[in-house]
Amino acid sequence: MSRFIGYLFCLLVWSQSLLADDVITFSTLTPKSSPIFKGSEELLAIIAEKMGVEIELIFIPGKRSSFLLSTGEIHAEIARISEYSKKVPFAIKVPTPIIEIPHYAYSLTTNFKVQGWESLKPYRSVSQRGLWVISHFMQDYSVHLVDSMAAAFQFMRSGRAELCIASIITAEIAFNSPGFNRHGIIRLQPAIYVSREHTFFAQQYPELARRYNEVLIELKNDGTFDRILSKVSAHRE
Repeated sequence: MSRFIGYLFCLLVWSQSLLADDVITFSTLTPKSSPIFKGSEELLAIIAEKMGVEIELIFIPGKRSSFLLSTGEIHAEIARISEYSKKVPFAIKVPTPIIEIPHYAYSLTTNFKVQGWESLKPYRSVSQRGLWVISHFMQDYSVHLVDSMAAAFQFMRSGRAELCIASIITAEIAFNSPGFNRHGIIRLQPAIYVSREHTFFAQQYPELARRYNEVLIELKNDGTFDRILSKVSAHRE
């Protein structure tokens, strides 16, 4: 018992020391060139100032990011769907969602009223590799995975898939990529799913997670969060 208490004490001291001395590393699946990345950086800069720490946001692909979270080599993943906790049960899910994101089916030739994930099952789909929403909800479906959403749309355009599954954010990133041909792509209605995205901290940093959640609530209540989100949305449009 004394050994366990000693371990907890050491863990607390370690996490507390990070608050003052180290750069806190957050990962994201969003490329650095995206307006979403820049908006996330702005939000984290405000959070960092209020917490009295330095926060760095870096792009890391999905599987690599979850591995680094498991080892504590990164402190947090900024936004993952709530169900991601099943993938990383060891991590600390911040209670306050950071954002809600609609996910859609996109098509060139097929048009039907979407009624949740089940309505997609008859079709060949394509999406981006590493997205937990796909592996969680479409694990028994015919889904081809590629390295980027731009490549996913191109795969659909080639006729090898009838649907491309993307969040509104990842779709817009693809549409705004250099040389991308958006012509003829239909966004099927309504949204398949609206995900509640949460920040996940590595288990070594409970105090960071607690303080981060407090500041996030504060920024949502005082309008700062909505201001940044509006700026990002206007840039995307």
